[in-house]
Amino acid sequence: MIVQIQMEELKTNRTVGKQQFTRAENSLRRLLEGGRGLEDTIRRKFEELSLKWQVVQDAHDVLMAQPGQDNIETEWIDEIMTRYENIESDADAALMKFKVEKQSDVAE
Repeated sequence: MIVQIQMEELKTNRTVGKQQFTRAENSLRRLLEGGRGLEDTIRRKFEELSLKWQVVQDAHDVLMAQPGQDNIETEWIDEIMTRYENIESDADAALMKFKVEKQSDVAE
């Protein structure tokens, strides 16, 4: 009974981490898609997202380290990892545009 309660707590922690990750992801995505983001804002929101990603990974790893889990839920973490990698690329592209614009302004 205690083990089952502990497992439920671990799953809840992981779910909360995913919810927080999703909110941070959506905030950054809206900023990037709106084309209205400032460089510092994009960096700050990506840093926030990265911290949430770390929380999700940690919660998932703790859950998977429990006896009997044997990484049976790799699809769960793989889906979030793909989302993180996609928005990471998009943020990098947006930041690269700022860099190019700055270089262009200096050249003029």
